Order: sequence, then C-alpha cells, then structure tokens
Amino acid sequence: MTSPTTSATTQPVDETLVIAPYRNDRGEPAWLFRCWGTDHCDGWLSLDHASQQSAERARDRHVTEEHQ
Repeated sequence: MTSPTTSATTQPVDETLVIAPYRNDRGEPAWLFRCWGTDHCDGWLSLDHASQQSAERARDRHVTEEHQ
C-alpha cells in the first residue's frame, strides 16, 4: 500500500483511515487520526494534534510502519 495523500479536507483517504477535527477534554480544538484496522494492523487512534498537518504526519507514519 502506498502512503495516502489528501487535500485540505477531513474526508478519509480510504474507509479505514480518518482525519477529523474535534474538541478535546479541555474544550480546545484539536485534530485526530484514526485507523479502524485492516488485515495489516489492529487499528490506531492518535489524538490531540494541534493541526491537520500533524494528524496527517501521524497517519503517514502509521501507514509506513503498519501497512507494509
């Protein structure tokens, strides 16, 4: 699987990888990355990113490490 790319949207690149804005427990805006799991991995949730780009870097790192 190649590393997915997105434009500045929150739409998933595929149905198992999601980047979305949310409000953290302190009520502050933040971004999350979620992998719902595949036959390559058990899934991953990465919270509290300060920007969409940070969440995308977490996604890219996860894809590189777990979706070989």
